[in-house]
Amino acid sequence: MNKNELKQEVLEMRVQRIKLLNFFMNEPSFRPNGAANVQLDYKTGYNTDLDFFDFTLRIRFDYPGNPEQVFISAEVQNVFVIKELKRFLDEKTNLIELPGSALVSIVSLAISHARAILATCVAGSVFGETLVPLLDAYGVAKHFFGDRITDN
Repeated sequence: MNKNELKQEVLEMRVQRIKLLNFFMNEPSFRPNGAANVQLDYKTGYNTDLDFFDFTLRIRFDYPGNPEQVFISAEVQNVFVIKELKRFLDEKTNLIELPGSALVSIVSLAISHARAILATCVAGSVFGETLVPLLDAYGVAKHFFGDRITDN
């Protein structure tokens, strides 16, 4: 196989900023040994002039059977610099269309950053042992981005 048959685009990416945007903890709702639901959501943004891609991960803990009783929630912003980000801009949808492998890496880093920040935020509280579980970044990215994540 020659280099023309296997052309892989190199994506230069680095973390620019990690920031806790929002944090909530409801200690009076604590249930010792209580099971918890963990829900993840995200939002993205970009600035092609600065090559910034923003991936904000939202995490929410609630109790099974009582989803309105949130006991921990947080939003952690991850800003990445992606060289020549503008090349990934879809002019029709005005959305950034990054390769699936880059999205998996971004999700993986965002989960790791959120786990670390949340562990710091709940330390010393009744929720000190409540951590974001280890998650399969590929599976989470597939859930968030669907067919844009492939096994290739």
